[in-house]
Amino acid sequence: MNTETALTQERAELLRDSLSGMMQKLFEAGPPDPADERSPMQRLMEGPARDEFMTMMKLITFAFVQKLMPYMGGGDPMDPSILGLQGAAVSVSGETATYRLKPGRLITHWVNEKGQYKVQDVDFKVNWWWVLWNWRFVRDMRRKMKERQAALPAPGAS
Repeated sequence: MNTETALTQERAELLRDSLSGMMQKLFEAGPPDPADERSPMQRLMEGPARDEFMTMMKLITFAFVQKLMPYMGGGDPMDPSILGLQGAAVSVSGETATYRLKPGRLITHWVNEKGQYKVQDVDFKVNWWWVLWNWRFVRDMRRKMKERQAALPAPGAS
């Protein structure tokens, strides 16, 4: 294993652990207070998972943060055990890290940014057996995602 692959593997595992810890703490804290007018970024930076969030921020590029912003609205946090992120196996091929989760594979694309390997983009490949086995859960999650998308302002609208 060359040095770049080892570094990507180490950073991918750090991202997995930070994301898993952050999701667990947010789930335990429950949904955010609707009266809280802070931005989602402020809530994360000042909330119960701030340490994990700050660690994760060091591992992602600004372009990736911009892609995530529309999805950071408040809502009921999802139980992290559904994803199986805590024990997800991580494999690295070049600058791509793959996390084997219960509902599918999360694929992160890493880039060398100023000597630091950071996530530039992410893909998800669904495990169709899991979807068929958990179709009610998938249907409910899809409905919630559509409701959140409908509540988001249109791009460019102020």
